[in-house]
Amino acid sequence: MGEYPGYPDFIKTVKNRMRRLLKKMGKKEYLPPHSLRHTHTSLLAEAGVSLPENMERLAR
Repeated sequence: MGEYPGYPDFIKTVKNRMRRLLKKMGKKEYLPPHSLRHTHTSLLAEAGVSLPENMERLAR
């Protein structure tokens, strides 16, 4: 476990990879890794996953 519970140990690596992929796609905006959490939640809701189940999944 990292120094700060609840935070990934390698957030900088994820951030760098996302920035590199966005650049390859020709996107000028920065998309923080946390935005994927919101996308994941929206996709679960769209797929009909119940709110309690969605919340449980995000708590992991």
